[in-house]
Amino acid sequence: MPADLQQITSKLTTISSRLNERVRELIVERDDARRQVADRDATIREQQREIERLTQQVDFLTVVSTALPAPGDIEKSRAILSGLVREIDKCIKDLTE
Repeated sequence: MPADLQQITSKLTTISSRLNERVRELIVERDDARRQVADRDATIREQQREIERLTQQVDFLTVVSTALPAPGDIEKSRAILSGLVREIDKCIKDLTE
C-alpha cells in the first residue's frame, strides 16, 4: 500500500508539473496574442486616419474638378466673348457715325 501511495503521489507530482508548464506556455501565448492585438489595433487606427485623409482629398479633388471647365466650354466661351466684342465694336462704330 505505501508503494501504491508513493506511486500515486509521484504521478500527481508529474501531472502537476506538466500542468504548471502548460499554464506558463499558455500565459506566454496569451501575452503574445495580446501584443499582436494591440499592434493590429494601432495599425487599424493608423489606416483609419489614412482613409479619412484620402477621403477628404477625394472630396477636395471632386470639388476642384467640378469647378474646372471642360476644354470645349472654354472654346465656346471665347467664341461668345469674341462675338460680343464684335457687336460692341459695331455699336461703337454706329454711335461715332
